[in-house]
This record gives sequence, structure tokens and C-alpha cells, in this order.
Amino acid sequence: GGPATQTPNYHCAPVPVVEHEGRIFRAFEDNFSGRWAYFSSFVISAPSGSDLLRASSWRMTNQIPYDLKSDPPEFFLDVESAGWLEGNVVVNPAGNIWNILRVNSVPLANKAAIASVSEDGRRTDFDPATGFIDFPGGMSKFTIRRDPGTGRYLTLSNEVFNPKNPWQRNVLVLASSDDLIHWRRDRVLLYVHQDDDLIKRQCKIGFQYVDWIFDGNDILLLVRTAYMGAHNFHDANHITYHRLRRYADEVR
Repeated sequence: GGPATQTPNYHCAPVPVVEHEGRIFRAFEDNFSGRWAYFSSFVISAPSGSDLLRASSWRMTNQIPYDLKSDPPEFFLDVESAGWLEGNVVVNPAGNIWNILRVNSVPLANKAAIASVSEDGRRTDFDPATGFIDFPGGMSKFTIRRDPGTGRYLTLSNEVFNPKNPWQRNVLVLASSDDLIHWRRDRVLLYVHQDDDLIKRQCKIGFQYVDWIFDGNDILLLVRTAYMGAHNFHDANHITYHRLRRYADEVR
């Protein structure tokens, strides 16, 4: 939006768009600080069926800055890189709208944050006392969708198994939840053999930024893949396509 680091500096990723009670919703962030990850979180929405190319169709909530002072002390965050980003708008089991955000929680990992969103798309709120949750792969981007068959919420994410490497993305897991708060790993989908040169290998491999859809009894997924010659785990040199057959057998 603004020149250089002047606000607004809108940031987003390929995250879900959700339709609920006559409106469509999508998460965004504002890099108000000019520093990566230390963003403000908000949600935009528009009436279903409106002209999405008209600015007047859209509504923006208030923005919630990431508050270093309210962050749980057990995170022991590296404040230079702390923040949240790449939120997922989802409808919880009670029919309320939540925005579940990736949390950059170095040196720990596997954390996410839940912000509430009003049904009219005018307000978002976050309670630091209850809003942080354990989430497999919360240090990297993830996508959450609800299984129309089982009713469980699913994600494909980079769970961190090595506490010495919170940036780890060489493992991709399928995880699920009944309530969006308590998550369990159901299956490891992609991984690399771990040897004595562990962190060095992990820093060259990534199965990340997965986007996926339901396809009958299967899940189809595209993976930003860094492997066999990538500059590092982040700078992928492949896009790989996969089919997870009979996914529901893994999450029941």
C-alpha cells in the first residue's frame, strides 16, 4: 500500500476464503512495523454475490498488532523475529468465525493463535490468556479445512520434531481436530531420513506452503518442495503434486 516501509504494507499468502452467513471472509496482515512477522492481523469480508472488484464491496476489521508484552512467557521469544501472519479464517463448531494464525515463536515451535471475528466482519479480538494453542507446524504456513464427511478440521503442516531447529520444514504431517483448539498428528506424509548431520540436511529440504483440496475420498495437494539441490529449505526448486488416498481412514 504505502511506499517502502510506510504503512499500510499489506501482506498475505494463499490462505482459505470462507463463506458464512451471506459474507465471504479472508485473513490479511499489515506490516505496520516494517519488520518481517511483526504484523497486525485483520480480516476482510464482502457480501456473497457482490462485485469483488469494487472497493466499496469490502469491509475491513480493526487491526490487532502482535503484542510482545502479552506473549506467554514460556515462549521465550526472540523478539527480533516474533510475530504472527498467514491467518486461516474458519468457522468453529459453534458457528463463530475464528482466524487461526501462524505464530513465529522462536526458539520454540508448534504454536498458533486464535483471534475471533464478528459475523458482520467489523471486529476482530484476541485474548492472550486463552488465544495461544499448541499446533503441529504452527511455525510455518498451514491451511485448515473442515472435512465434510467426518466434521473434523484438517491441516497439512510442518510439525517441528527437532527442538534445535524451530524452522524445520523437512517433515509434512496430516493433523486434525474436533474443536480447532486441541490438535493431534494423524500421519507423517513426507519426511527425510535424519542422520548425524541433521540440521545441515534440514536446512536444505522443505515440504512447505501446502495447498490442498478434497477430491471425493482423497486429498489432492501441491507442495512447495526444496529438495536435491535447493539453495535452502525456503527457496524451493520444485512444485510436487501428491494424492492422499482415503484420507478419512487416517483421521477417525
